Amino acid sequence: MKWTDKAGLVWELQALPEDQDPDYELEDGSQDTEVIEELLRDLEGGNEWAWCCACLSVTFEEWTGDSYLGGCSYKDEADFVRDGYFGDMAQEALTDLKWHIKCAKESMAIWDEIEHPPDDYVPVPPGTATETKHG
Repeated sequence: MKWTDKAGLVWELQALPEDQDPDYELEDGSQDTEVIEELLRDLEGGNEWAWCCACLSVTFEEWTGDSYLGGCSYKDEADFVRDGYFGDMAQEALTDLKWHIKCAKESMAIWDEIEHPPDDYVPVPPGTATETKHG
């Protein structure tokens, strides 16, 4: 699901394939094979939310922040959104987005402080001639 919020941020929620096997334990510590078999059937039947890694991304202009949560098992996307993890992931994705923007701003400030080379500047790779011949 992809949408734009009232602040103009573009959000995308995805159910990515989970690389870990499902692991459901009973109170005695044994595997709950019935639950595992059911979710694997759901997954094979096309429910990508049955066993996945949830990814929530938020984009502003060219910057993106992400949040991931592995080991998810839900009936569908709406079931995941209703869960308490969604709000936490949104905050984490926003924090990541702000970090990327902050780093970009700091890089641009450093670039502005560097003396810019002239327009006809040609760099000389190490181990090559020190002069560039034109023409």
